[in-house]
Amino acid sequence: EDQILGADNLPVLVDWPSFCSFYTDWHKKDDQVSAAELRSVPIFFLGDTLQIKPRTTFQYERLLASQATIVEAVKTFVQPKNVQIVFVEPPKQRSSSEMEAEAMNLPQIKTCITIFEARLENCQNC
Repeated sequence: EDQILGADNLPVLVDWPSFCSFYTDWHKKDDQVSAAELRSVPIFFLGDTLQIKPRTTFQYERLLASQATIVEAVKTFVQPKNVQIVFVEPPKQRSSSEMEAEAMNLPQIKTCITIFEARLENCQNC
């Protein structure tokens, strides 16, 4: 299997911080994403595809706004040049009421509510 290499022939997956430093030179003032912000985004390789997986919709939208610059920088930084770059949209956040309705159907929660006369408050994603 071909390995995608970056600076100093290190796999890009291992060398993401170096790419982010390199990206500083490609960063344009009208781009929304800084190298520091890009550094905080998890990445994964599947074959010759680099998956950039932002954690939030806000971050995803910011990355898409700078997509052309990010793609150009990745293709300049890595060898071979045929690496595919995919920006993976994060899962949609569910509302508190949706999570509460789901939790109320769990047998464990039903038992706690019955035994302790408890109630559910403030359901949130973890």
